Amino acid sequence: MKKVTFTMMLLLMTLANQAQECNYYKNEVDEFTGITKIVMESESFISHTDSSILKYYKKNKEQYLEVEIYTAKLNETYILYFYAVFQTKKAYEYYGVVSKGSKISLKLSDGTIAELTISKSDFGDMDYDKGTTTYSSYCILGNSELETLKSSEIDKVRIYWSKGYESYDCDSPGLLIKQLNCLEK
Repeated sequence: MKKVTFTMMLLLMTLANQAQECNYYKNEVDEFTGITKIVMESESFISHTDSSILKYYKKNKEQYLEVEIYTAKLNETYILYFYAVFQTKKAYEYYGVVSKGSKISLKLSDGTIAELTISKSDFGDMDYDKGTTTYSSYCILGNSELETLKSSEIDKVRIYWSKGYESYDCDSPGLLIKQLNCLEK
């Protein structure tokens, strides 16, 4: 009897954990258009402060760059959204623009490089009161990109800015696997 009870408790805990993994922002069918909209909650993806600026960086509680991502499915179109916040008003001067057609490269744990194409340009939005610059854009994911991103964790991310590129370690290697699988539930 103890074995059956323990097994049942273990099964219930596993099911509860799986249900908690999917944090939906929106999961609905639009009543006017009939379009199915599934949008995941935004989650931390990259936190980065370059070692060359650590000694000058005064905000110890925050990283110089914080990137959050979320995925969405609109009918059968899959989208990866990203939201990058720099703790400087001069990000445009240093990095420039996130340009439509430029790339984001993802180095996966199996050695594969996945290249995503940015679908919307963003010049950055400066908040003078907070001293930050925010960039936001998105990439539409094709079938081959979906299969690749669902099969392997992400080690590094390279973002191609108009003034060059920067590579960052990924803080949440399995995040895209989790979110993309949630979109299909």
